[in-house]
Amino acid sequence: MAKDKDRKKQAPTVIPAPESAGARNRGMAQFWPPLALLLLALIAAFVAYEPSLSAGWFYDDNDYVLLDPRIDHPELFLPWHWHDTPPSLERPGQPTLVIPGYEKPLIADRFLWHLSFALERKFFGPTPSPSIAHGVNLFLHLCCIAMLFLALSNLLRLYLPEDDPASADAWRIWRFLPGAAALFFAVHPWAAEPVCYVSARNGSMGALFTLTGLFCWTYIFETRRHLAVRAAALLGSLVFALMAFGSKENFLVAPAGYVLATAPLIWRKFGAWPKPTRIGLFAGIAAVIVIIGWIGIRNSDRASGLFAQTAGGAGWTYLFEIQSPILLMLLGDEVLARRLTLETNYPGWEVWACWIGILANALLLLWGTVRGFKKPVWLALVWFYIFLIPSNSFLPRPDFLAGRNVYLPTVGAAVLLAGAVLWAVSKLYARAQQNSPGRVPATIVIPIALGFGLCLYFSNVTYNWADGFESPVVIWARSSEVAPDHAVLRLNHAVELFRVVMMEQQAGEDVQSAKQRCEKELHAAIAAEDSQTMRYHTERPKAMVRSIAFQILGQLCQSDQRNKEALGYYRKSWEVANGGMVPPSVATWVQWLSVCDANTVDECMAEGMRVWPNAWWPAAARGLRRLQQNEDRMSSEILEDLQGAERVPNTTDYSLRLLQAEALGRIAMSISDKPRALALVQRLKDLGIPEENVAKVLEKVNAK
Repeated sequence: MAKDKDRKKQAPTVIPAPESAGARNRGMAQFWPPLALLLLALIAAFVAYEPSLSAGWFYDDNDYVLLDPRIDHPELFLPWHWHDTPPSLERPGQPTLVIPGYEKPLIADRFLWHLSFALERKFFGPTPSPSIAHGVNLFLHLCCIAMLFLALSNLLRLYLPEDDPASADAWRIWRFLPGAAALFFAVHPWAAEPVCYVSARNGSMGALFTLTGLFCWTYIFETRRHLAVRAAALLGSLVFALMAFGSKENFLVAPAGYVLATAPLIWRKFGAWPKPTRIGLFAGIAAVIVIIGWIGIRNSDRASGLFAQTAGGAGWTYLFEIQSPILLMLLGDEVLARRLTLETNYPGWEVWACWIGILANALLLLWGTVRGFKKPVWLALVWFYIFLIPSNSFLPRPDFLAGRNVYLPTVGAAVLLAGAVLWAVSKLYARAQQNSPGRVPATIVIPIALGFGLCLYFSNVTYNWADGFESPVVIWARSSEVAPDHAVLRLNHAVELFRVVMMEQQAGEDVQSAKQRCEKELHAAIAAEDSQTMRYHTERPKAMVRSIAFQILGQLCQSDQRNKEALGYYRKSWEVANGGMVPPSVATWVQWLSVCDANTVDECMAEGMRVWPNAWWPAAARGLRRLQQNEDRMSSEILEDLQGAERVPNTTDYSLRLLQAEALGRIAMSISDKPRALALVQRLKDLGIPEENVAKVLEKVNAK
C-alpha cells in the first residue's frame, strides 16, 4: 500500500512524440533566409522608387487630387452622408469644373480611393503636397510587397504541410518562393505606375486589399484552427474583397482570385465526393464568377460604353482584333519591360493571326489551370489573366491598357519568375543528391545569379521610369515612341512640351526650337485622329484632342506675333466645341479675344455672351471694348459691365486673371470713392499683377 501511495505522489513521466522531419526542417532558423529576402525586397523597392518622392502632380491628379471638392469634406465619407449631394462644381467667378463620375453617389464612385485623398487633407493640411502623396503611394507598395510575402507563405504551408514527410525536401527549396516573388514584384517595372502616379493609387489599394483577403482566406483551410477563427477568416476575406471593389470596380473579381489560389486544396477537400459532383461544384463556382463579371460590366460606365460603341457601329471586331494581341503583348513584355504602359498602334493583324492570338490565350489559361492542380505555382499564370481581363473598369480598352491596371496581374508574373528560378535550383539540387547525398551543388548559383541579375535589370528600369515622373515630358515622349499614331499620347506629350516652353520663355531662354518641336507634336496629334489606332475612339475624345491641339497651336503662334494664324487656330478650337462634344473653353475664348482686331472682335464678344450669358467675363470684356470705343470715357453702362468682375472673388483661373485685373483697375481709376478704389488696388496686388502696373493705377487713384 505504501508503495502504491508513493506511486500516486510521483509525477507521471511524459514521453514526447517523435518530431517529424518536416517539423525539424521548419525551425525558426529556417525562416530567416526568406525573411531576409523580404527585407531585401522592401529596401530595393524604396531605392528604386525614391526618385518618385520628388515628382509633382501628373495628368489626372489635377482633377482627382487637387480640384475635387469632396475631399475637402471628410464628413461626406461617414455612412449617414454617403448619399448626400456633393458640393457644387460651380465656382464663383470661375469656369465650371468637369470631374468624371462626380454625379454618382460617393459610395458608388471608388469610395475608398477618394477617402484616401480626403484623409491626406485631414492629417497633412488643406494644401496638398505632392511629396506626401507620393510617399503614401510608396508606402502602399511596400505594404503590398509584405502582404504578398505573407499570403504566399500561408499558401506554401498549405501545399507543403509539416506533417507530410514527402514535402520536407521540397520545403528546403520552395520556402524561398514568398521572398523571391516579393523581390521580383518589388522592383518590377510594370508595378511602377501606381507608385509614381498619385491618381493611380487605386491600383495598389485594390491589390493590397485583395492580397490581404487572400491571406485571410488561407486560414479557412487550416483544420487545426478553431472554427471561430476560420469563420472570422472567411468574413475577413469577404470584407477585404469588398474594400478592393471600393477602391476600383474591376477588383470585383477578387473572390475569383481566392478560389483560384486554393483550387487544388478545394478539390482535395471534396476528394471523397463523386467526380461528377466535384465537377458540378467547380462549374457552379465558375457560373457565379461569370455572373459577377456580367454585373460588373453592366455597372461599369466604361465597359457598358464600349459594348454600346461596338453595337452602335464600330462593330464587335475590336474584341476580336485588338484584345488578344494586347493580352499577349503584355505577357510577352513582363520580362523585357520595354513599355511604361501598354499603348499600341492598331496591330492590323490578319484574321488568322487574331484567331491564333485568341487560341494562344485560351491555351495558356487552360495550361495554367490544369498544371496548377499538380504544380500550384502554375496558377500564377491564371492569376495574371483573371486580374488582367477586367482591367480599365472591366474590359481593356481596344488600344490602351493603363499601367495601374496591370499592377495585380504583375503579382502573378512575379510568382512565375520566382518559381522558374526555384524550379531550376530544385532540379540541380535533386540531380546532385543522386550522386552525393547531402551535398549542395555549386551549379545552383547559376539560376540564383540569373534571378538576381533580372532583379537588378528590373530595378534599373524602374528607377529610370520613376525618375522620369519628375519630368512628365519624358513619360509622354517614351509612350509616343511606342505608339506614334496614338493621338492622345501625342497631345499629352505636346501639352507637357508647351508647359516647358512657357516656363523657359518666362526665364528669358531661347525656346524657338522647343516651340517647333511642340508644334510638330500638335500637328501629329491632329493627324493621328484618322489613324487605324484611333478608329475605335468615339467622337467626344477625338473632339477633345482637336480642341486642345488647336488652342495650343494658337498660343504658340500668338507668342511669335503670328496673330492671324493664331486667330485661325482659336476659331477652329471654338468650332470644335460648338459641335457640343466638349465644353467650350474659357481659355480659348479669352485668347481668341486677345488677337481680335476691329473687324473680328464683335463675333468673339457675341460668342462669349451666348455661351456664358450670366458670367462676369463676357460682360467685362464688352465693357472694356466699349471703353476703348468711347476713348476711355467711363459711362454708367460701361461701369455696370465692369462691376461684374468686382462682385466676384479674385479668379484663380489664369486665363481670366488679366481680364479681371483690367476691369478692376479701370473701375478704381474712374470712381470717386477712394477707400473702395484702394481696396481694388489691393486686389490687383493679390491677383499678382506686376508692381509697376499697380503703381500706375495707384498714382491715378491718388491724383483724384
